[in-house]
Amino acid sequence: MRDARQRLKRDIMATEVEGGPTVGALLKEKGMEQELDRQLNEVKPVGGARWLDERSCQVRMELPGQRVAEIIAKASVGRAGEKQVATQTMSKMTFVSVGRSGPQATTARAEADRGLVPQQAPEWVNRSMSAEAWARASSSPLMAAQAAEADARKALAQQVGALTLAYSLSLQQAGEKDPRIAEATARALENARVRRTDYGADGSAKVRVELYLGGLWDELNR
Repeated sequence: MRDARQRLKRDIMATEVEGGPTVGALLKEKGMEQELDRQLNEVKPVGGARWLDERSCQVRMELPGQRVAEIIAKASVGRAGEKQVATQTMSKMTFVSVGRSGPQATTARAEADRGLVPQQAPEWVNRSMSAEAWARASSSPLMAAQAAEADARKALAQQVGALTLAYSLSLQQAGEKDPRIAEATARALENARVRRTDYGADGSAKVRVELYLGGLWDELNR
C-alpha cells in the first residue's frame, strides 16, 4: 500500500492548478503538504489486494478530486481567482494509483534483471515534459486538432527519448538495448495528456500534450 500511496501523492503533486502552479508547488509554498498526507493516509485499497502470484500482490487506490480541491481552496486564499478555478477543476477528477509489493529478494532480482534502470530515481522524475504542434486547416477543426496532437506526441516522444537514464545512456539508447525499457516508455507516452487545444479562425489547430515523468519512472519499474 505504501507504494501505491507514494505514486498517488506524486501524481497529485505534479498536477497543474489551472491558472497557477502545480499542486505540489502551491502546497509547499503554503506549508500545507501535510494536509495532503493526512488525506492519503485515510485512503484504503479499492476491492482489497489482488494477488499476482504466491509472493506478490497489487493494490489500487483512489482519491476523489473533491478532497484535493478542499486543500487547494485553503492554500489558494490570497491568490486572486484561484480558489474557485481549483475547486471546479479538481472536484471533477479522481486520482488513481496502482502499487505492487513482494519479498525483497524478488524485488532485488527484478532490479538485477532490469540492469539499465538505476535503483535511484533520476533527477527528472518529479518534472513534467510537454510538446506543442500546429496543423493547418483540414476537412474539419477536429481533424486538424487530431493531426496536431499526433505531431505533438511524436515531438514529446523525441524529448522523452533524450532523457538520461543510466551510464550516460539516453532512454532511447537504453530501449534499443532492452525491449522492456522501450515497451515501458511506450506505455508511459500513451498516458500523456492533452493540456490545451487552440483553434484558429482559419480552421487550423495547435495542441499541447504533457507527460508527468513520475509516471514514466513507475512504468520503468513495473
